[in-house]
Amino acid sequence: MRFYSITLTPDGATQPIRTWTSHPGGTFDPSALDIEFDCQVQDFATSPQLFTVTIHGVSLADLSQAQQFTGMQFSMSGGMQAGLPLANPQQAGLLVAGTVFQAYGNWEGVDMRLDLVISPSIYTLSNPGNLVLNWQAGQTLSDALQQTLSVAYPALPFTANVTSQLVQDFDEIHFCSTLQELCQCIKGVTQSYFVGPTYSGVNLTCQNGQFFVWDSTYLPNAIQLSFNDFVGQPT
Repeated sequence: MRFYSITLTPDGATQPIRTWTSHPGGTFDPSALDIEFDCQVQDFATSPQLFTVTIHGVSLADLSQAQQFTGMQFSMSGGMQAGLPLANPQQAGLLVAGTVFQAYGNWEGVDMRLDLVISPSIYTLSNPGNLVLNWQAGQTLSDALQQTLSVAYPALPFTANVTSQLVQDFDEIHFCSTLQELCQCIKGVTQSYFVGPTYSGVNLTCQNGQFFVWDSTYLPNAIQLSFNDFVGQPT
């Protein structure tokens, strides 16, 4: 059966105060709430990557006090659980995580829903992060970025697939308040490197709970898709 689990946790707390799931206690609930989400993955230089999640059928208390969820940590897991012949529970896992940027309730006829706007970054202009790019002369960009992100996000792994030609001959130092500012800075600096006629600079995104940095020189291995993965998939 299709599976989802959504949690909201106050900043600094270890236990969520709200959990909505299709499998409470590990058992499928045919009365589980309907959810909708639109989560796009793209580099931070292009967009701040805000995404939306809608939960239908919430309680009146949550609907009328939706603003209480603003600033809380959001996590959503999904996939499949046992129950259908082709279901593979091993494919269930974390889909997205972030901070609730905005929360509001809607009541239309018999439809009571909670709408959440989620930001994948915990840092904003009003709550700036310690994002200092200290790209020293002779240092590769991937090493400089790993040092920068390990300070602001010590718990998130880092993977870089960029050309080794990105080495400065002078110190490049920038302070940024948000991830979007950092990525726009990196994009602007690296676009000036003539790595190739179609080189467009370095991109950075956060996916599957880790930072991923790449450029046009990165050629990932082909992924073999299973026919079963196309059966019953949402569009």
